[in-house]
Amino acid sequence: MLHPRTIENATLLPLRDLHLGFARAGVYGSDGDRLDLWPLLVAADSRVPVAPRHLRETAEDSIDGGCIYGGLMNPRIGHFITETVPNLVAIADACRTFPDHTLLFHCWTEMGEDQMQQKSFIPFFLDLFGLADRAFKLVMRPLKVASLVVPEAPFLGKFKYKPWLPDRLDSWLPALTSDAGEKVYLSRTKLKAHKDVRLTDEPRVEAIYRERGYESVHMQNLPLVDQISIVRQARHLAGPQGTAIHWSLYSKRVETVVSMGYKSGLQAGICDVRGQRYFNPRGIIANPFAGGRKRWFSDRAIHGMIDAAEAADD
Repeated sequence: MLHPRTIENATLLPLRDLHLGFARAGVYGSDGDRLDLWPLLVAADSRVPVAPRHLRETAEDSIDGGCIYGGLMNPRIGHFITETVPNLVAIADACRTFPDHTLLFHCWTEMGEDQMQQKSFIPFFLDLFGLADRAFKLVMRPLKVASLVVPEAPFLGKFKYKPWLPDRLDSWLPALTSDAGEKVYLSRTKLKAHKDVRLTDEPRVEAIYRERGYESVHMQNLPLVDQISIVRQARHLAGPQGTAIHWSLYSKRVETVVSMGYKSGLQAGICDVRGQRYFNPRGIIANPFAGGRKRWFSDRAIHGMIDAAEAADD
């Protein structure tokens, strides 16, 4: 059992003023002082929100009954599966003690309940955790709540998960349905948008991995249950840095992760809590004036990555 806390007469300010890498959002106690919750509970794109230390606004809405605070309902899948889903694990635990409480989420100001349903991964995970039929409300205006239950945060710090998360997450995951192999290359070659390209000449990289015994998988073309099943059956994952690699958070079987590209504290944190060997070759930046995410790797470097992962398995 995790350890939620209850805050009487709490006030929540909505997430807004997202600019220059910061957002405004806050949860306040009955005395008007800001509560220092773990920032990812109310962050946008992993960025720490900035909120006044003392409440200066009057709540426009109110809820007389009890609510469970769910943190940020992030509509971007990479952040959703690594930030919102860990929160949902803690929320599902709190729901056992507070079965009649309404779920309360911060959200981006442009996001409404309709968009939540349009993002197929959101209803999928709400259903997976037994939360699909729970009453919920999005914080769109300053809101006062008579009794707010705050679940135990699943994070120790930014990119650092608490040790209890993997086992509790595994207990909710669906049965295996994939016949994918133990070595999987997570390809982005079918993502056509320029912002989605992480490797120059990725077909060449992918071909080398196939020659070395890796099965190439395009996760974005598969149902969510199959995506989860593939990573849960794999022992070795490789691919460009990005959302597909982050699915290793959902596997207790993966032993090595080769993530090609920019440095990712998030992926390092995922591999750390899962006990996975993490290799993060950076390659050569293809265009330093375009954000640095697109990288180039020589054939020799690619074979070296595969050799390192195989040696770690010995």
